[in-house]
Amino acid sequence: MSPHSIFDGGLSPRKQAKSNRSKGKGRRRAERDEPAITHRYAMVAGVTDLNGDGSNRQEAIGQCQSGEPLDLVPEPDNPHDKNAIAVYSSAGKQIGYLDTDLAQDVLDCGDEGSNFCCYVTEVTGGDSTAGKLNMEINIVLLVVPPDATDEDVEDYLDCGEIDWR
Repeated sequence: MSPHSIFDGGLSPRKQAKSNRSKGKGRRRAERDEPAITHRYAMVAGVTDLNGDGSNRQEAIGQCQSGEPLDLVPEPDNPHDKNAIAVYSSAGKQIGYLDTDLAQDVLDCGDEGSNFCCYVTEVTGGDSTAGKLNMEINIVLLVVPPDATDEDVEDYLDCGEIDWR
């Protein structure tokens, strides 16, 4: 596996065209005797807050696309939650946080040697209410065992298991 942070959004560059995957492509993972990559869907929390630098998370979310890799950055010095994990777009803009329970699960799995990949599945909303865009962002988080390769992850992304909406 190529060296990268266990919280790195992607193991290799992703192209928007790859987000339009055909369902059922390739053999089922169980038939191929490969590492057991799993995935979980979630919503990013704190999407309507401003970032510490004053930048608008809603504007950053509005630029995200389905299939875009996201970076997960632990914030052990966060005064509100020592287990906080910030979510950043591929453009380097913070778009929110993993919710508390999911962040704890990610930290626990990371301690056990798992790696993670995180991608946008869908951006919803966009209605202007009280000066906010009210956008939400849905993500998929892949839990990647330590023996998995970049190719294993790419195969998993291509096999039709993930709903890219």
